Amino acid sequence: MSLLFFQKVVNKSEIKKELKHSFIKEAIEYIKYFLKVFTVVLIAYIFIKNSIFDTFRVDGQSMSPNYQDKEKVYIDKITPKFGEYQRGDVVIVDMPIEHCNNNTDDQKWCFFIKRIIGLPGEQVMIRDGDVFILNDKYKKGVLLDETKYLDGNINTYINVTSGTEEFKSDILQDDEYFVMGDNRMGSKDSRKFGEITKSMIVGKDFYRPRTGFFDEPLYNIANN
Repeated sequence: MSLLFFQKVVNKSEIKKELKHSFIKEAIEYIKYFLKVFTVVLIAYIFIKNSIFDTFRVDGQSMSPNYQDKEKVYIDKITPKFGEYQRGDVVIVDMPIEHCNNNTDDQKWCFFIKRIIGLPGEQVMIRDGDVFILNDKYKKGVLLDETKYLDGNINTYINVTSGTEEFKSDILQDDEYFVMGDNRMGSKDSRKFGEITKSMIVGKDFYRPRTGFFDEPLYNIANN
């Protein structure tokens, strides 16, 4: 015995209505999918920007000629959390408002870009324009060779009016660093505001489009 199946006959208006309904349903599903993907990407971006990598634009001449005004710097925010900063690292420092230039009434902080010169447990001494490091190994101090990134004729004064007066920092504590700008005659740094703490460091330079990945300087003394 054969079974007969009857197909419902529909008119054009019903077909258009069904097609319109399917299109709206698919559009809604697509929007939902897009919002999910966008949300995941946004969360990932915020996490990466706040915890792993970020960009910084140099403002001013305190690190010239090695770092130029308006130059973009990509900074590593996560690696230093699992280790220590090294001498020669170029870091972004979150500074209190009292040390900022051209601050506004609603401004609470600003960012400096500086190079780490003194490490925890050390003292930094400046004499006749030269930088000396004092630590357990070098009780009387050793002249720091900075020719990797500084012209050999550059003098390092406390400021432009200090001449060759001798300067010596306090002994740096476990979480303290002495930082300076490469433009020694035009940089506001630890010679002026003292040591910084590790918590003030936002991250360190690891890549610049102009020069490529950061090249850690080699010094004539140990980096620890």
